[in-house]
Amino acid sequence: MKGSIRERSPGHWAIILEQRDAATGKRKRKWHSFNGTKRQAQVECARLISAMKGGTYIEPDKTTLATFLDKWVDHIKAHVSPRSHERYADIARTLFRCSVASRSTNCGRHR
Repeated sequence: MKGSIRERSPGHWAIILEQRDAATGKRKRKWHSFNGTKRQAQVECARLISAMKGGTYIEPDKTTLATFLDKWVDHIKAHVSPRSHERYADIARTLFRCSVASRSTNCGRHR
């Protein structure tokens, strides 16, 4: 697996990770954006490569906040008391409602 960096504009870098598709053998590229110095971009590229090789790399996706919170509440249920789970679920619902509410609503905040 190889990686490279490319400067898009001053202080903005593209990190390109190259790997082979196991099924077809074709080259695949994964692009990541990075803001910082060239040296920081090189360190981030090395970190991403080692994460991919070590199996700890998590593919970025477009998971919504509501989906993430639903999965988290389901996951945490086995690790906490029923009352705590109920409270966490209530807080997650409130957070989601507040995150998509318009700024005109108070949403539990004191102003």
